[in-house]
Amino acid sequence: MCPNCRQAAPIVYRGTLAYCTACGAPRPPFSAKSVNLAGQPSKIGGSVAKFFGWLILGGGLLLAASIIFFFQLLIPAGVVGWAFGVPLGVIALIVGILVLLGGRKLETSGVEAERAAKFDAIWAMAIARGGVVTAFDVGRSLNMAADGADRLLTEMTKKWPEYVSIEVDDNGNLFYKLTGVAEPADARFGVKYRVEADGRVRIADELAEGRKAQAEAEAWEDWHRQQEEMIRHGRR
Repeated sequence: MCPNCRQAAPIVYRGTLAYCTACGAPRPPFSAKSVNLAGQPSKIGGSVAKFFGWLILGGGLLLAASIIFFFQLLIPAGVVGWAFGVPLGVIALIVGILVLLGGRKLETSGVEAERAAKFDAIWAMAIARGGVVTAFDVGRSLNMAADGADRLLTEMTKKWPEYVSIEVDDNGNLFYKLTGVAEPADARFGVKYRVEADGRVRIADELAEGRKAQAEAEAWEDWHRQQEEMIRHGRR
């Protein structure tokens, strides 16, 4: 937990120093999961497994073909080459494909773990900022490009439209609103333009309608439950 903002937010490493993704305050290294390192072991392990999978597949089939060619050239009328080469090729094919599939699954679980850590960081950041974040804020906090942060936030709006929405303020600036997070008093007034998941823009007078946000604890619990289910399904 960050001693400054009192949130269980992930950390981000800038060089050798660790910082809170929610408030930007310095934090001890390894005090929480890091958006830089989350999922990296699985991604690296998956890449290595895929390399060996292709090596087994290609090398095994090449060896099987060489055995068949050698023995058939040596004994054209015999079936010794086929007797040794075909089983070896089948084994190489099966083992290679299994290793490739395992590597891909491991790499996918790493990508999901990295994405989940970034989602947690964005959620914690939204709590610290009154429920509103921008792509620039996320990019600066997570040490990533603004367009990458925008794609990440857009993905959140598609996966969890009940929690995250794209809105436009009176000046035409895009921002992302996370429900279940307390918002500043001045953000409740004026006309806001909400971009729905299907691309339509809905104009809503926040002063007249108000906000029916879910409780912060309930939203946080649902959020993490979905993240854990997504990671668990990715590892199966």
